[in-house]
Amino acid sequence: MPAIDPEEVLSRQPAMETLALAVPMWIDKMYREGWSFDRRYGRAQACAQAIAAHGDSLQFRDKHSAEAFNRLAEGLAIGAFQPGGVSFGTYHWQAQPPPEPDPAPEPDPAPAPATVTVREEFL
Repeated sequence: MPAIDPEEVLSRQPAMETLALAVPMWIDKMYREGWSFDRRYGRAQACAQAIAAHGDSLQFRDKHSAEAFNRLAEGLAIGAFQPGGVSFGTYHWQAQPPPEPDPAPEPDPAPAPATVTVREEFL
C-alpha cells in the first residue's frame, strides 16, 4: 500500500484554500493578543498532540475534523513566527513576532494589525 501524503490529500480539497485564510487569522489573533514566545511554545505542543491524535480526521472527516483543522491552522500560524516562517503545500507564511510588552504599558485603543507575508509557491 503506498504512503498517503497529507499535503496531496489537502491540495485536492477546498481545505487548502480554507487553510490559506485560517492561518493569517490565527497570526492576527496572536499578534493582537501579544502572545509571548512561551505561550506560542505551549500552544505548539498542544497543537502537535491534537494533530497526532486526530490528524487522520483531516482525510477521513469525522467528529474531530474541525478541531484537527483548527489545530493545524493554529500550529502553522505559530510556525510563521519562527525565523524564515513556515511552508505547507504550496503556501508559505511568515510573521514578525509581536513586540514585547513594556513594564508599564499605556492603554492602546486600537492595536496595530499583524505584519503577515503570504505567498503561494508553485512546484
